[in-house]
Amino acid sequence: MDQLPLTSLIGPARVCDLQGLQAITADDLKRAGASDTPRLLLKTDNSRWIRTGPLPDLPAHLTEGAAAYLIDRGVLLVGLDGLTVDAPDRAAVHLTLLRAGIVILETIDLSAVAPGDYELICLPLRIAGGDGAPARAVLRAR
Repeated sequence: MDQLPLTSLIGPARVCDLQGLQAITADDLKRAGASDTPRLLLKTDNSRWIRTGPLPDLPAHLTEGAAAYLIDRGVLLVGLDGLTVDAPDRAAVHLTLLRAGIVILETIDLSAVAPGDYELICLPLRIAGGDGAPARAVLRAR
């Protein structure tokens, strides 16, 4: 975390509405307008449990094809309102995104956020040698 560039964490972002989906594909991302922004925040049905619980049986997650699409588009950061970008008991998407240098922001509260364009300001704790950290992430209307 102490070597993570802040340029990935601060700047233009788009909140995409992907509610009603579980396994989010590249086509789903395209339909949601995820093609031309460096930072994506994905609002899914996971947002319902952020404040009320319990976690859905099969939380929304990215497919490996969706991860490849994000890499091809040059995305710097992807955020999801669930515990992980992966399907339960998997880690392939997580590892694919991290190996490509894409920052993953998980368990973000998008329950009251409308889809659209924003400025993201995300400041994780600077933990030397750490591979993750709590962060305060805020969106400012553009």
